[in-house]
Amino acid sequence: RRDRVRRRWQVAGAAVVAACLTLVVGASVTAWRDSGAGRPPAAMASMWPAHPDQPGPVTAEVALVEGTGGVTVWMHCAYQRGTDYHEPWTFRLYAYGRDGRSEEVGSWVAGPGDDLVVDGHTRFTKEDLARVELVRGDGTALLVYTP
Repeated sequence: RRDRVRRRWQVAGAAVVAACLTLVVGASVTAWRDSGAGRPPAAMASMWPAHPDQPGPVTAEVALVEGTGGVTVWMHCAYQRGTDYHEPWTFRLYAYGRDGRSEEVGSWVAGPGDDLVVDGHTRFTKEDLARVELVRGDGTALLVYTP
């Protein structure tokens, strides 16, 4: 009988501890989510066609956030539906420094109707960053942003 009572108390204690841990983890995740971590900034700037005489089916907005070791580049990109472009494209986002060097910040595939937010990090600081370009998989520059 004593063993059954002790075992019930152990099970009840373990259940209370598990419930408390669940509450703490849930509150931490909610606080992290509400802090804005993992979400793009509210203020974003439009990217402009790299070749104004040849606009493509893609529009984008970009934001640069200075951080440790460089800049986080946020981009909201929309691939328009109902254009002459019907196939998905591979896209690449490049950061170009004032020294002429570049690096790929991210890549993805999108097709008609897709609307997405991508982010990447570059070693360039805001001072060193000359421009950000959205490039199609074949190397064609589509959109550009100069800070």
